[in-house]
Amino acid sequence: MNDLQKKSKKHYIIEAAAELFTEKGFKASSIRELAQRVGLEPSSIYSHIHSKEELLITICTNCASRFTEGMQSIKSTPKSSLEKVEMLIGLHVETAFEDPAAIAVFSEEWRHLPEPYLTIFKDAKKQYEQNFRLIIKQGMDEGTIREMDTNIVFNTIIHAVRWPYFSGKKYDRKKISETITQILMHGLKK
Repeated sequence: MNDLQKKSKKHYIIEAAAELFTEKGFKASSIRELAQRVGLEPSSIYSHIHSKEELLITICTNCASRFTEGMQSIKSTPKSSLEKVEMLIGLHVETAFEDPAAIAVFSEEWRHLPEPYLTIFKDAKKQYEQNFRLIIKQGMDEGTIREMDTNIVFNTIIHAVRWPYFSGKKYDRKKISETITQILMHGLKK
């Protein structure tokens, strides 16, 4: 098997792991089940991965990178804070449709990351949330976002954009994005 085939098999294993972890949870999932899903013997799967934990690390790291890179890109745009919040809402909804199983694992199973990855993940999550809250606060200071409790606004947005991770395939991507954005942005505009 050449390097490209090995890489593509590993990618397939990561996708299957995300689906398995979404269905059963990280702790209840086994390498044996994963091997069965991808058509390998349990002993053969280890030529592609080192451990179940490696899969969780990969899934969570890849998703965290999407959000971190998206945040950095959005923060650096010359748009108003209100427009940046709208872009962040779009980032969350679009990401849910791109890889719903991985995002569900990222959202729910990150607590099972081994150290030092758990600490790194928590720090990145905290930084992302601080940046999001800062954009909301800047919007209030600019006068484009109504004056409200920043934490409540942030948590309302995050919870509103979270449910498509678990049910996004049942709905039209564009309709979900537009509806969530309209509802949230209408409530934020001053």
